[in-house]
Amino acid sequence: MPAESTDAMSIVIDSYGRVMAEAGGGETINANAVLDLTGLREMRRNPGMTNLLSRLPLDAFQQAYDDHHLAAPNRTPDGRMIDRAAVLANQRATIERLARDGVIR
Repeated sequence: MPAESTDAMSIVIDSYGRVMAEAGGGETINANAVLDLTGLREMRRNPGMTNLLSRLPLDAFQQAYDDHHLAAPNRTPDGRMIDRAAVLANQRATIERLARDGVIR
């Protein structure tokens, strides 16, 4: 197993932004938690300050992201994960494209 696959960075966050699970380094590769999808769907249908998705002004971001391909998927067409070098190459290309297009500076 590649060493880079065990450097943590896996996290599960609930719909309120609270950390439910977080992977550490070493043998703990993935964070996992039981998700209450029914509860999430109910929350998304309720008005109020905690319903961020309904309050987020997505139109404010639309122009900045129109016509921009942001990030390539980290999988091959048959659904297999691609290797770390390819993922990093995809990220670098995406960052360069976003900078060139003026989306990021």
